[in-house]
Amino acid sequence: MAWLLFTAGVAQEEEEEELPWSVDVGARYLSKYTNYGIDLGQDRAAMPFGFGISHRSGFTFSSEVVNVLGSSGGIQQSSISLEYERSLSALISLSFEFSHYFYRSDTLSALSGLSNSLSANADFDLEIVSISVFYDVYLGGSSANYFGVSASGYVSAGDVTVVPLLQVGFVSQDIQGTFLKSNRGKPKAQIGSAIQSVTGMSNASFLLVLLYPAGQGFTASFTPSFVYSPSELATRTSQFIWSVGIRYTREF
Repeated sequence: MAWLLFTAGVAQEEEEEELPWSVDVGARYLSKYTNYGIDLGQDRAAMPFGFGISHRSGFTFSSEVVNVLGSSGGIQQSSISLEYERSLSALISLSFEFSHYFYRSDTLSALSGLSNSLSANADFDLEIVSISVFYDVYLGGSSANYFGVSASGYVSAGDVTVVPLLQVGFVSQDIQGTFLKSNRGKPKAQIGSAIQSVTGMSNASFLLVLLYPAGQGFTASFTPSFVYSPSELATRTSQFIWSVGIRYTREF
C-alpha cells in the first residue's frame, strides 16, 4: 500500500529492538486521486483511510478505503491486501502482494472493474540512493500491466525527514474507448464499445516526501509532486498534486 511506504522506510533506520508485531492506521488528503499518472477520482480530491498489521516474518495484511470528495462523492473504492517481504541481503529485498478491490462503479476510472492485482517489487539499497523496480498486473473483466522504476534518497533536516523520489512507469492495457483522452467529449454512440490497446509511458513523476514525528507514535507527512503523463488514460498531460497525512504506528 502506498500510504505505508515512506514511514516504513524511516522505521528501518531506527536502532531500537524490533517487536514481533506492528499496527499502522493512517489517513491522507489528496488534492487529486491518481496512480501511475492516471486519474482515478474523476479529477476530484479524495481521502484514503488505511489500516495495516505486520509481523516481523515479513507478512503484512492491510486494508484501505478511498472516499472521493465533492458533490456526488463518497466511498469509491476499497481494498484488502496481503504482502510478503523478504530481505535477500543488506543490498536487495523483494516483496510480493495480492490485492482484491471493491468498486462503487465499474465506469469511474481506467482501473475500476479490475478486481484483483498481483504486484512484485525489488528494492536495491545503494546507500546514497535506493532503486526500486515494480511490476503490477490487474485482473478482472480485462487486464492491465504497469511496470517501472523509481529512485529515492533520504535526507534528515532536524526532526524532518525528506525523501525525494523520481519514478518512471509504463502501461500495457486493453480498455474501452470511453476512457481514452482522444475520445473525451464525444457521444458514446460515436465511440462504440470496442476494446482498444494502450501501451507506452504511463508517467514520469517527482515527489518530495516530508515526514515529521508528531509524538506518541504519530507521523505527519506532506507530499508535493509533479506528474507528467502522456498516456491516453490520463486526463492531463502534466499536473501538480499534493497530499497531507497522519499515521499512527504501534509495536507489540
